[in-house]
Amino acid sequence: MFFKRLKTNTFVMNVTKVFGIKSIVLVLGMVSSIVSARLLGPEGKGIFTVAVAIAGLIVQFGNLGIHSANTYYLSKDQSILPRVVGNSVAVVVMVSVISSGVFLLLKFFPNLSTLHGFTLMLVFAYIPIQLYNMYQQNYFIALDKIKKYSIIEMLSGIAYPILLIVTAFFRNWSISANLALVLSILASVLVLGVGAFMLKGELKGKIRIDKTLFRNMLPFGLKSYISCLLSYLVLRADIFMIDFFLSNTENGLYSLAVNLADIVNIIAVSVSMLLFPKLSGMKEEGSKRKFINKTLKYMAIIMLLLVVCATIFSEFAIIWLYGKDYERSIPVFRTLMPGIFFWALSSLLFNFFASENMIGINVKASLAGLFVNIAANIILINKMGIVGVALASTASYIVIFIILYYMLRKMGKGECTI
Repeated sequence: MFFKRLKTNTFVMNVTKVFGIKSIVLVLGMVSSIVSARLLGPEGKGIFTVAVAIAGLIVQFGNLGIHSANTYYLSKDQSILPRVVGNSVAVVVMVSVISSGVFLLLKFFPNLSTLHGFTLMLVFAYIPIQLYNMYQQNYFIALDKIKKYSIIEMLSGIAYPILLIVTAFFRNWSISANLALVLSILASVLVLGVGAFMLKGELKGKIRIDKTLFRNMLPFGLKSYISCLLSYLVLRADIFMIDFFLSNTENGLYSLAVNLADIVNIIAVSVSMLLFPKLSGMKEEGSKRKFINKTLKYMAIIMLLLVVCATIFSEFAIIWLYGKDYERSIPVFRTLMPGIFFWALSSLLFNFFASENMIGINVKASLAGLFVNIAANIILINKMGIVGVALASTASYIVIFIILYYMLRKMGKGECTI
């Protein structure tokens, strides 16, 4: 009876599909991560990590929250898709122009960046591609086209590993950080092209810019923008702190632990991705709270099991897969695990409050977490190195969860008015 009920639950089945695809992508990603880590070494991996993090940060600064607004409004009215696509393309063009100006600024004032020359150029070439791919994936999620989303996700997972391994093979297993970036950009271009081709079948009108729709969506988008940007900074502030205070080698060791922690969090990512449009489409406020409470309960059980298992087997996995050069990533990974448990639960709560258009709660929680992260890093980074950075991240994740869960309980008692 239990399994029969699961099969008839559309949300659970969609989560299962997305999780299945992400699990396959995970295996492929681990292959590329192992190959990349061994080919680049800790220093090269550190340069690659910082470059991708900078591109990601500018995407977060430049997206204006449009990806969240697209999901929110498309889940309510799918007929606006052609206008949503037109507005998204306009934002990408605008961000490209602005980022070109930032590139020229860094070109003339090299002391403002730790990356220079061709590496810096690749970072800024990556930005518009990464930004539109973010928008494009959200189209399919909002339209409930899970099969098409899964194809895009699968291609995102296999394109870069294949390009990396094939290129490494023909170059006698010699790969630089710049070449790895070029291959990552090429993979993203391929994903963008395939996604655009599949989107044609969903368009029921001509793509055009709609200023009125954009103005209507912008308030929600900007609130979401601030929340997502702060969440991104909470997750990635550690990378920039290590880059400033320590070295590329330390960043390479730390980023490996973060990558593996992201793997542990994959089931929560799958649920969170589908939770926002699901909750946004619910009419009754009480049903939303009931649904999020049930989801939190099951996710807590699943994540506890995953975190405990990952902690136990981390030493074997890191040494066996990545080699002795990455041995110092083990205590970092283990320190991150309690934080990942609470971050997984927080990601569900972020989506719940966003679906209620109560993004102010997310902003306040993220601000508190970011403050804790930076303050703890300043205190711990010179005393404990990258383990201290991991401890700061874990503390910030716990603080965020406590605030969000407290507000959920207040809302259930009718005391939350934000």
